[in-house]
Amino acid sequence: MTRTKTSIVGAAIELVAPVFVLTLLAFGLGFGVAVGDVNLTGILWPTSVMLLVGWNRTITGMATTLFSILINCVLYASVALLLRVMILWSNQVDRDSGTASRSHPQILPFRYRH
Repeated sequence: MTRTKTSIVGAAIELVAPVFVLTLLAFGLGFGVAVGDVNLTGILWPTSVMLLVGWNRTITGMATTLFSILINCVLYASVALLLRVMILWSNQVDRDSGTASRSHPQILPFRYRH
């Protein structure tokens, strides 16, 4: 998977949490997404704490909500890219000597030197 596809998939997956939480808020259910004592809203959408009371009625609230979603998209895309680089790098590591192989050096974001 390319870097572009990875970042797009990471950002698209991220959009599920805010859409779900904002739908609950629109129907007056609040931040009721929890399993046991764990609030899943804070885990899946950490920037939701930025939401204002008038998140859907005022210009400032709508702008803050959109900015919160944008920050979370960037966060999830960054995590997806970091995981991609780590997985590809771990596939290149020679298990015996602990050094990276030179078969696919273009995958690493930096130049590897022995």
